[in-house]
Amino acid sequence: MKSVAPYSSSSFTFASSPLNIKTSLHNKPKFNLFLSPKTLNPITISCKSTQNKETESSPTHKMEDYNTAMKRMMRNPYEYHHDLGMNYNLITENLIVGSQPQKPEDIDHLKEEQNVAYILNLQQDGDIAYWGMDLEPIVERCKQLGIRHMRRPARDFDPDSLRSMLPKAVSSLEWAISEGKGRVYVHCTAGLGRAPAVAIAYMFWFCDMDLNTSYDTLTTKRPCGPNKKAVRGATYDLAKNDPGKEPFESLPENAFENVADWERKLIQERVRHLRGGPTLLSCHQIFQLLSHLNIVWAFRIFTGEPHPSLFGCTHLNDVTYAFNCLEPEKCTCSLHVFNSVFPTTASLCSPEEWSEADA
Repeated sequence: MKSVAPYSSSSFTFASSPLNIKTSLHNKPKFNLFLSPKTLNPITISCKSTQNKETESSPTHKMEDYNTAMKRMMRNPYEYHHDLGMNYNLITENLIVGSQPQKPEDIDHLKEEQNVAYILNLQQDGDIAYWGMDLEPIVERCKQLGIRHMRRPARDFDPDSLRSMLPKAVSSLEWAISEGKGRVYVHCTAGLGRAPAVAIAYMFWFCDMDLNTSYDTLTTKRPCGPNKKAVRGATYDLAKNDPGKEPFESLPENAFENVADWERKLIQERVRHLRGGPTLLSCHQIFQLLSHLNIVWAFRIFTGEPHPSLFGCTHLNDVTYAFNCLEPEKCTCSLHVFNSVFPTTASLCSPEEWSEADA
């Protein structure tokens, strides 16, 4: 079946599987985007798990409502077709932007076909529930394949939420790319708003591009309409640290579409600082710290290697949600942990487990 986007010169041929898509474009993008000139109805939706019975029973109705809301609130003609499965585009050699993986098999595909080693998920829980999906088996498959699954949720169609989330999301993305273990897959729901905005901000702040160049670089490979003002606002937030600074809303429309070299360096330092620096602690040191403060902390501990089963230690070769050592005063193992910038609880966590709790 061939479908032609009315406002595009490109045609796409879809195979029986949404993961096997052929196209006449030289850079072989994999996506199933459709443009439609239909008149928009004044309908808004909230992607929450509590939907009416008609919506619950009609996937087509859900897509229509979602696309109507996206067109109305983002002011662009693009649509998301959940029924065609996951779609994506390779933006740079180590960065992919796409829609939500819908099943564990999508993770297999990303690993086998695209050498994906990290996934950055920008969805809120309600976005996932809206489409009736279960995230747990997807995350479990990531663990089985050695893919780091990270979350940096932002509210869909909300430029203010996107603006506030961008620095931490880009911090996660920059960390994953700098690790160099494989490609990073960044996704939201449709891969048309939040995910491309994060990729654009990353290229703007870390790849020596101005905003328009990074925006054009992405949108020529993946047609979409992410909110450029949200990226400008986040750039302003990072570059200006003066309490008496002029409000962003009063600045010209093209303000912060580019930055000076010293501003870019400052932005990079502040973005990297959001994830904290690596610290080596032993079980005994952590035990002393807990005893001294006399409070209960939930530690999210990332271990780079399997923990030796000595003195009753039961750490896993992954992320655990509670520090569990039967005789910590005798333990001599070293744990590579990351100190999150979250002073209210001073929690220790790894970048791949950042979530709404410390957003």
